[in-house]
Amino acid sequence: MSTTKFTYKGTSITDLVTSGNSTISSVNYQGFPSFSKGTDDYSTIKNKLLYEINGTDVTDNQIMAMTKKHTSSSSIAIPTWCNGVKFYISSSKGTTGAKGAKGSTGPGGPAGAKGEKGSNSSARPCNGPGDQLTLQRQGGQGGEAGPGGDGGAGGDGGDGGQGGQGVYMFTTELITVGTAKTIDVTSGTNSSLKLGNSNYTSNAGGAGGAGKAGGTGKTGGAGNDGDPGENAPNKQCSSTIDKGAAGNKGPAGDTGSAGEAGTKGPDGQAQCPTNFTIGNSDTASVTIYYFAT
Repeated sequence: MSTTKFTYKGTSITDLVTSGNSTISSVNYQGFPSFSKGTDDYSTIKNKLLYEINGTDVTDNQIMAMTKKHTSSSSIAIPTWCNGVKFYISSSKGTTGAKGAKGSTGPGGPAGAKGEKGSNSSARPCNGPGDQLTLQRQGGQGGEAGPGGDGGAGGDGGDGGQGGQGVYMFTTELITVGTAKTIDVTSGTNSSLKLGNSNYTSNAGGAGGAGKAGGTGKTGGAGNDGDPGENAPNKQCSSTIDKGAAGNKGPAGDTGSAGEAGTKGPDGQAQCPTNFTIGNSDTASVTIYYFAT
């Protein structure tokens, strides 16, 4: 049996439904076009198609109306048989905020203390007149203080905040086409549909806030103290008195703490009549369902 036999008000039912794997099992309806089943009020055919099985219209099988999903912008021609539409519009999630700036390097640490002077001692001269004279020998100078450690590196900036969620909206009530011949669809970050003089818009979520700057690096550690100077020798004829060794450089400061994450962006907004159902979404698209009543 040819599928062209099954018509509704002069239009082939093949054109009115979304093709799929579901079928009408009745013997009298062999050749009825296979179809997809809808799960929502906005996608299924509600008006009777005037083909009954035991007094029940075939539309009780949740037959999905002819539909097409759009993910780009275009002007869509309305089928000549269509006198009403329903649609589902969704917008995308907002962009993630920028990562925060890296924190600044911490200041260098202070120098250590200079080493203590070595102790003096008494000694006799080695030769010459007055060899009984006792002389003072000076202790060595203390070592130079070690320089302070480098300041710590700045902390990493915080991650940007998550973008706000987009928004979906749909209507379960049939919208009359009237004299309109086309439907203008915009599907991108924001999604919208224009039918006649009516506009329906789903705005995307707002961008997340930028992450906070990383913390300043910690101050470098103090340099080590210089070593004490050598004590003066007590032996006669010894002339070398050593200066203490310089202190070592102090340790570097700790890295600064990471910045806090940015705040979440605001959610999108739907510009639609109050009888529409709305909620959150992450992707942008426009799906139109076409009906003949």
